[in-house]
Amino acid sequence: MARMYPSKLTEAFSGFNVPAERSLYEKLSRELPDDYHVFHDVVWDDPSLDDSKKAGQIDFVIVHPHYGLIALEVKGGRCSYDPDFRAWTSMDRDDNRMEISDPFDQAKTASRVLMKLLRSRPRLDDMFIPHHYAAAFPDCAFGARDLRGDVLSWQVVDQDGLYDLKTTIHRLFEKSFPSGKIAGDGGKLILQGVKEIYGDRALSGKVLAAQRVRAISDKLIRLTEDQLGILEVLREHKRLVIRGCAGSGKTTLAVHKARMLSEEGKRVLLVCFNQPLGWHLGSECEGFENITVGHFNGFCFDWLTEIGKTVKPVDTDQWWSVTFPNSVADEIDAIPHRFDAIIVDEGQDFKEAYWLLLEMFLADPERGVFYIFADASQNIYQGNAELPMISAPVNLNRNLRNTNQVFDLVRRTCELTDAIKPSGVDGPKVEFVEYSNEKAMINEIGSVLGRLISEQLTPDDVVILGTKSQRRTVLKYGTKIGPFLLVEQIEARNELVTMTVHRFKGLESPVVILCELDGDLKYNLKEILYIGMTRATSMLFIMTHSKTLDSQLVLSETEVNKKANSQQ
Repeated sequence: MARMYPSKLTEAFSGFNVPAERSLYEKLSRELPDDYHVFHDVVWDDPSLDDSKKAGQIDFVIVHPHYGLIALEVKGGRCSYDPDFRAWTSMDRDDNRMEISDPFDQAKTASRVLMKLLRSRPRLDDMFIPHHYAAAFPDCAFGARDLRGDVLSWQVVDQDGLYDLKTTIHRLFEKSFPSGKIAGDGGKLILQGVKEIYGDRALSGKVLAAQRVRAISDKLIRLTEDQLGILEVLREHKRLVIRGCAGSGKTTLAVHKARMLSEEGKRVLLVCFNQPLGWHLGSECEGFENITVGHFNGFCFDWLTEIGKTVKPVDTDQWWSVTFPNSVADEIDAIPHRFDAIIVDEGQDFKEAYWLLLEMFLADPERGVFYIFADASQNIYQGNAELPMISAPVNLNRNLRNTNQVFDLVRRTCELTDAIKPSGVDGPKVEFVEYSNEKAMINEIGSVLGRLISEQLTPDDVVILGTKSQRRTVLKYGTKIGPFLLVEQIEARNELVTMTVHRFKGLESPVVILCELDGDLKYNLKEILYIGMTRATSMLFIMTHSKTLDSQLVLSETEVNKKANSQQ
């Protein structure tokens, strides 16, 4: 990874609120090797410079200690250049056109100013400082062609160039500095000089504190007035069931309440049924020492191991639902863990024996806190439909996760009641893709991924959700679709998460590709569609087998797409 300045983008820098600069910052950080140093939002104000240049700013300065520096200006939107007037314009998503400054003139001026500022420093005053300039256009492509005499094709970093940014930047340096490496320690002196120019900005420690706050708040769904009311209700009740539709913020509220109880000094168990959701809850509660987080069966195995007991799983419903929790209950006196509060997320998945066991882990069964967050529509593990609470449940009836387009499809397909309300946020249409066999499905997934990556999305923005286990699926871990390796958890570049709908329950992703909707899917169809579709926060692709399309799925827009495709 490139060495970035700043190390993390905050509101103190221009690119934080400019999508084109922000996306380029992230790509440069991920895709350039660590011998590149990338400085974002470089400013100067030096009275010794010409009046027209004494104060200025450039979006990026990229320094390679072996070759020199390149000033890079970024322009977002659909940009155009009129050679008759040497004028640049940019069009936004609402087709509003505005005149913009010439990005190459800006970058050229910045490269020359930086050269002068560097040469004003000791040991650099007599040194030749290799410098050049370029411009980046993350939202459009121009094709490989020279613009004019002082702007050649390799100085234009457009959408096509961003696809393989490492190669593009390497070529930019190669073309800019054909004479090769800087002799001696000159490159190190240039790099140090740029650091000093960049570091002249006064930074407050408060920015770092705000950065931490944003990192936490960005993970939380914004609490509506209804949800804030739920938190008030939770303060007044020690035992309560909170029911809500998918995307209503149940997990957010569960995490928020766990943190609040932890800050009050209470020992909190935040537990769910499936492992990936347990990983997510753990990351959300990182730093809160009083919170124990994970999935139910994982806790049971771990705690038995702690006291020297081992059990051999038997893969039957009876063993997991009754025998295993009862074997844990038999050892309850030897297991040292007790909690002041237990919070269960995705409670509809829990079996009756699980509730009895969880009660045993309360330090004070009479006064202990016990909250259950659940959605009966997601009960694909055949959990206990009757939750162990006396008072009437509290209901969350607004979907806060999905766009109106996704919600409308879920509402019609899964027959949601009118009591459940949409988020009110518009987004792209849901896209339907038909395939004839598993090989064709893989090819269709590859096509969608190629399009998404070309539109500046990254692999960690996307999840592929199937309906078959690793034993039966073609989406096996370690399989490659194009350049992407299918994995359960991303650990390296060009890895892409795939899971079953069951396993991804309780989680979300900006883009979901829902596939393996074929003739093998005979049970819980409505529940699987409900869960799978509501995982998408922004874009949803639904891939169905051609023979399944008409007979099993009630997706009205599919027919529209079929007709449109047949006419092409």
